[in-house]
Formats: sequence, C-alpha cells, structure tokens
Amino acid sequence: MASIRKRGDSYLIRVSCGRDPSGKQIILNTTWKPEPGMTPKQEKKALQRFADDFEDRVKAGNGQNRAEKLKLSAYADLWLNGYVEKTLKPATIAQYRRLLNDHILPELGAFKLSQIHPAQLNAFYERLLNKENRNRPGSTLSRSTVERCKAVLQSLYSTAIRWGDFTGRNPVEVSSVPRATGKAALVPVETGKKCFNVEQTRIFLELLDKPMTCPRKAHTRIDDTGKSYSVPEYDQTVNIDFQFKLFYYMATFCGCRRGELLALTWQDIDFDRKEFHITKETTQINGKPVTDTPKSRRSIRIVSTSDLIIDMLRTWQEEQKNIMFQVGSQWQGYRGEDFDKNYIFIQIKNPGLQMYPSTPYAKFKKIIRRYNATCTNEEDKLPDIVLHDLRHTNATLQIAAGTDTPTVSARLGHSKVSTTLDIYAHPLKTQDRAAADDFQTFMLGN
Repeated sequence: MASIRKRGDSYLIRVSCGRDPSGKQIILNTTWKPEPGMTPKQEKKALQRFADDFEDRVKAGNGQNRAEKLKLSAYADLWLNGYVEKTLKPATIAQYRRLLNDHILPELGAFKLSQIHPAQLNAFYERLLNKENRNRPGSTLSRSTVERCKAVLQSLYSTAIRWGDFTGRNPVEVSSVPRATGKAALVPVETGKKCFNVEQTRIFLELLDKPMTCPRKAHTRIDDTGKSYSVPEYDQTVNIDFQFKLFYYMATFCGCRRGELLALTWQDIDFDRKEFHITKETTQINGKPVTDTPKSRRSIRIVSTSDLIIDMLRTWQEEQKNIMFQVGSQWQGYRGEDFDKNYIFIQIKNPGLQMYPSTPYAKFKKIIRRYNATCTNEEDKLPDIVLHDLRHTNATLQIAAGTDTPTVSARLGHSKVSTTLDIYAHPLKTQDRAAADDFQTFMLGN
C-alpha cells in the first residue's frame, strides 16, 4: 500500500519494492502537486489515482525494466517531455537540451540507464574539462559548464528514481567533477574573469561616440529602369545608434545581465529616484526573444544608477517617441498613453518590437574587432571579450574602487554573497593585499 504524506503544497508518495541484497528495505519516492483551482474532492481523487498508478508501476517492476532496457538517449527524451517541458522555464529547457545534445549524449547516450556508474561519470567530467570550447577557440570548457552537465544528469536520475524507473542510489550523487587538467590546468586561477581594466573601459566607451568604418562587399543593384549593375567593395562610415551606446553604458555602469536590460520597459525606470527595477529577463530561444521571471529571487532587485545614465535614458526616451511618430502605423509597440509599456531597447527594422538578444552581442564584437584592426601595436588592442564580460568589468572595477562585497553582490543580483566571493576571488585578493598595506601605513606611518 502506498504511503501518502502532505509536504507543504505537495504530497510525498512512498512505495516499498522489496529489499536489497543486504536485507535493507528499498523505498521509492515520488511527489505530486495538485493543479490550481482543484476542489478538495477533486484533489483527493486525483492524488489517489496518481498514487495507485505509481504503486502499480513499482510492483510491476517497470522501473527496473526501463533502467535496464532504455539507453540514456531514449530516457532523456522521456524525461524532457514528461518533466522538464512541464515544470521548468523556457530558458532552462533550452539550456538542458543544449547540454544534452552538445556534451552529454554524444558520450553517454549509447549506455543504458543502469550501466552508468560514478567512476564512468568522473572520467566523463575529466574529458569535458579538456574539450575545446567552440565559442572560444584555443580554450577549453569552463568548470561551470561541466558542473551544469552534472546537474542535468543529477536531475534526470532523480526523476527516474521518483518515477520508479531506477532503483538504488543515484550514481551522479557520488560522482565529482575533478580538478581541471590539460589545457585548463595551464590557466592560472588568479587570472580571474576576462574583462576590461579602467583604461580599456574608457577607450571602449569613447568608441561609442566615434563613427565606425564598415566594409561593404561587392554586390549587384537594380536601377530605376530595371537594369542591374555591379557595385565594387567599399567602406561605409556609420554612427553607432544611441540606444546601443545606452545599452553598453548600462551594462558597464550597472553590471546588469544582457537579458535583464533587454527586458526593461519604460515603466521600470524611476527617473526621480534615479533607479530601475529588474523584475524579468529575456533570452533567445529558437531564434525568438522570450521574456520570463529572472533566474533567482535575488535577481529581482532595484538598481540605483548615476545622473549620466538617467540623462541618457531621458534622451533615448525622447528619441524613441520621435521614431514612433515618424514611422506612424509601422510602429509595432505600444502607442499613446501606454507608451511606457514599450521596451527600452527595440529593433531597428521593426520599430517598437523588443530587440533580439543576439543583436547587442554582435554589435559589441564588431566594435571591438574593428577598433583592433586599426591598432598597429598589439598592446594597444582591446581584449576580445564577450558582451557578458562587461558585467565582470563592472564587478571588478567596483571592487577595485573599494565597494564592499555585499553591495557588489546585491547590485549584481547574485543569489548569495558567497557566489560573488567565488567568482571574483582574484580582484578581492588584490583588494585584500591593498587593505593590508593601508593598515600597515595607518599603524606605523610607513
């Protein structure tokens, strides 16, 4: 008989499926949560049906059979459709699918669920740590990526145990990601996150006010008579749109994530208090922007900002209103009294629609690479960092300026202060050394 116990807003169902070779009783658990709006009577019936079905599957030995018959690749499909797609956010679903397809299934997909053991997983993690990162040629996968792969497997096996499809201890629980070896081990820990220093940050921000030279490929055009003619390669000088300047300033001065900035509407800006509210985040899934709640509760926050950013926001708001009046019926956002519902960062070809997450990233890389192409000395070039590294730039420079760690953590929206301490160990260590020297000067006067 299944045991049912209420736990918070859900129920814990437990079923005994015999004893292991040592004589210890094997208990399989699962949870069930009622649908919103259910009456007590409906909830009771649905719960009993779920518990009876779970008990029948356990007693029939379906769990053991599926673990021994299904390969990880096949079970991953069941898990994605039966659990992930129904309970997790679109961005998390996309990330799980990417980690499975890019890293996990190519190596482990051919093994049956019951064949995968901790030692095998440890070796798998080590191979991943030495695997080349296709997004950053010349470097290997980060430890955080490998840890996320482990988290995916952990969730998959935990679900298999809850469903009664796997008996025994979760093999992922007793596996561990080893220390980096090979190429990854050659990178000193104290190099910290990639970011701009103070001088490089100033150079980058100055570039946003300068015209950018864009090479144009040779192509064919059609004249007014319908006759085609060839246009040779040429260089075109263009100014960087003001909204991109605003975006990169906010990323640098406020340390916000790309998705947090793209999700902002004018309603989120408090011009009088000089602050804005982060309550949502945008990701790109299947080529389209999707806006949802942030990744953690601490990510929902109020960010104070400077007069410079507020003035830039006011300027762009007026410019955006002018664009709306100029394009008339082609404006695809909100109009009239609802103007503040419009996204701050919008598409250029479809004015009023939310900007795609890939757009500021691509523009950012172009600005750096085109500037570097003009530098004759290698040491004058800017580091070819990614857009997210502006967030690391903000955090590193805040720490260098003497901002305390809890404040930095709160502004970044980290779930815990320890996260900030882990990520920015190098600049914090530098600050610690400076503090030791300052204290010596204070005490001894030398």
